[in-house]
Amino acid sequence: MTEEKVFVRESTGLVKAMSPHHAFIYNMMAVGLTGFTEAVLFSYGPAVLPGGDVGLGILTTVLAAVPFYVVVSMLASSMPRAGGDYVWQSRVLNPAVGFAATFSAWSIWQWFFSAFLGSVMVTLCLQPLFAELAHATGIAGYASLATELQAPAATFAVTTVILLLGLLVAARGMRFYVKVQYVLFGGALLSLLTMLGLLLASTHQDFVSSFNAAVYSYNRTIGPDAYQTIISAAQGSGVALGQKFSAYETITLWAIAWLSLGYAGWSIYNLGEIKRAGNFRLQLFQIVGSYLAIGALWALTWYAYSGTVGLQFIHAFNGLWFGSNPGPVGAVLNVVPDPFFPYIISLLSGNPLVLAVIFIGMMMGIFQVVLIVYFASTRIMLGAAMDRVLPSRVSSVSPRSGAPLLALLVSFAGSMAWLYFVVYQFNAIGSYVASAGFGTEVAYLLICVTAMVFPFRLKDVYESSPISRYTVWKIPAVSVAGALALAFNLFLAYEYVAGPNLFLTYPLLQSDEFVLGLFVACLLVYLVARAVRRRQGIELGLSYRQIPPE
Repeated sequence: MTEEKVFVRESTGLVKAMSPHHAFIYNMMAVGLTGFTEAVLFSYGPAVLPGGDVGLGILTTVLAAVPFYVVVSMLASSMPRAGGDYVWQSRVLNPAVGFAATFSAWSIWQWFFSAFLGSVMVTLCLQPLFAELAHATGIAGYASLATELQAPAATFAVTTVILLLGLLVAARGMRFYVKVQYVLFGGALLSLLTMLGLLLASTHQDFVSSFNAAVYSYNRTIGPDAYQTIISAAQGSGVALGQKFSAYETITLWAIAWLSLGYAGWSIYNLGEIKRAGNFRLQLFQIVGSYLAIGALWALTWYAYSGTVGLQFIHAFNGLWFGSNPGPVGAVLNVVPDPFFPYIISLLSGNPLVLAVIFIGMMMGIFQVVLIVYFASTRIMLGAAMDRVLPSRVSSVSPRSGAPLLALLVSFAGSMAWLYFVVYQFNAIGSYVASAGFGTEVAYLLICVTAMVFPFRLKDVYESSPISRYTVWKIPAVSVAGALALAFNLFLAYEYVAGPNLFLTYPLLQSDEFVLGLFVACLLVYLVARAVRRRQGIELGLSYRQIPPE
C-alpha cells in the first residue's frame, strides 16, 4: 500500500478558525459557569455528604487534577490532531483500545449527556423561570407555562428543538461557531455575575425574608417563617445539621465535581482547528488556565451562596428534599420540582429582567455544552474514518463550512435516541446509566497511561515534541505527571464503582456491566472493520504507525 492510501485523504479538511483565547473560553464553557453538575454539587453534596466541605472540595479537586491537565496539555502539543486522545491512545497504546475507549466515552456516552442536558435546560432553567415570573408579576399565564413544562411531552419537544438548533450551529462550521461562542459566553457570564451580585449585595436576613415571602405565596399553611420551619423539620427528621468535618467526605465530593471539571480540556478534540496548537505554553494557557479559572469561579459562587443563604439551611433544605419525606420543602417542590441553587438565589430578586438574565444566561451556558458534544463526538468519528475504521463517508467535510456533516447527523440521531429514553423510559434505563461517571473515567485512566509510556512507545515523536526538554530527575516529566494523574483518576474510578450514591452517578453492577459492554461493543466494531479492510486489501494497522494528517 502506498503512503498516500494509508489515510482516506491527505488532509482532514477542517479549518483552523480557533485562536488560543477561543479555546480558553471553550474549555471554561465545557465545564460550565453555572451548570447542572455545579447545581448537584451545591445541593445533593451537602445532603448525602453532610461532613464534606463543598468549598474545600472544589479547591482540592482543582489542585489534585492539575497534573492531569498538565498531561493533557503535553500530549496536545505533541500530537495536535483532530480527535484528541483518540489519536494519542490509538498510536501510543493500541488502535483497538484507543478507538473503543474514546468512541464509547466521548461519542456514545456524550450523546446521552447531550440529551440529558437538553432536558435539564427545561427543568433547571425554563420551568423555574416561569414559576418565578408568575410569583414576581402575578400573571397566571406564567404559572400555567411552568406547570405545562413539567410534562414529559413538553420536555421532549423543547429538547428536540435545542438539539436541532445545536446541529444547525455546528453544521455552519468553526468560523461561525467562534462568533456564536462570544454571545453564549457573554450570556452565561452575565447570569453568573448577576447571581454573585445578588448574593454579595444581600444580607442573610434579606434572603430569609425573600424566601419566606415566596414560600408563603406558594402555600400559606406552612406559615410566615418557612426558613426556620424547614430547619426545625430537618432536625426532627434526623437530617444531619452541623455535622463534624470529614476529610473523606470532602474528597468524595471530587467525584461529583469531576463530572464537569473533567471537561476543561475538551479543546483537544478540535486540535486540528486551533491555531498554534503545537505550542505547549499556549496549551497550558487554554487548558490548565481555563481549569483554574473555572475552579475559582465555582469556589467563589459556593462561598457567596452558603454565606448569604446559610449553611445550616442548605443542609436542612436539601436533606429534606432528597430524603424520604420532604415535609415543608414540599411546598416548594409543588411549584418548582427541581429547586437547585440558581432558583434559590433568584428569590432575592422580584425583577422580571433580572430573573430572565439569570435563567436565560444559564440556558446559553448549557446550550454551549450541547454544541461541544457535537464537536467532540464528530471529530473522533472523523479521525476514526480517516484511519478507515469507520466508513470513509463519515470523514467527509463540507468545503463551504469545514464541518463534518454526516458525522453531525449521526450525533444528532444518537442524541435523539437517548432523548426518548431519558424522557419517556428513564426508569427502564436508569439501572444501565447509573454509573455514567465510570463510563468516561475509563478514557481518563487511559490518557494517564498513555502519558506514562509515550516517551518510550513513540520515541521519535516524543523527542521531536516541545515537551521532551522537561524532565524530573531525568525521568520524562510527562511520565511523572501521568503517574500522579493516574493516582487521582484511580481514586475517582473507585468512587464511581464502589462509593456512595452521588445522584448523577452511583455504583450499580448492572450499570458497570453496561459501561464495559459498550467498551467491548466498540472494540468489536474495530475488529470487524479490520477484517473488512483486510478483505479489501487494506492493512488497517498502517495508519496507526504514524501521526495522522492535519
